[in-house]
Amino acid sequence: YEASRAQHVEAKILPALKSGKIVLCERFTMASLAYQGFGRGLPMDQIRKLNHFASFGTEPDCTIVLDISIAEFRRRAGKSLDRMEKKISFLRAVQHKTWLEIRRFFRKHSWLKSKQC
Repeated sequence: YEASRAQHVEAKILPALKSGKIVLCERFTMASLAYQGFGRGLPMDQIRKLNHFASFGTEPDCTIVLDISIAEFRRRAGKSLDRMEKKISFLRAVQHKTWLEIRRFFRKHSWLKSKQC
């Protein structure tokens, strides 16, 4: 995931930001913490460091989390679920509670910018 992120940031996001454009991304670094950290149980600090490296230190000014049920998520995704999303236990691990935990985790470690968006 991080190699793909590095390539995307370098080829698309940084050039767009440098030219003054607004960039919207689906699933950036917070998603990595949810899926890899809370979902798979990998060390959060290691994920944060890899995110920082792969994104060349680029961080979002604003993160919006859309909270929907697993059933609604599956309905909307249809057949486009990836291998991780197909596992119901995995989805339960990263549902609503997880996003709240990530927010608390970011604030505790000063990784979440204080400004509101």
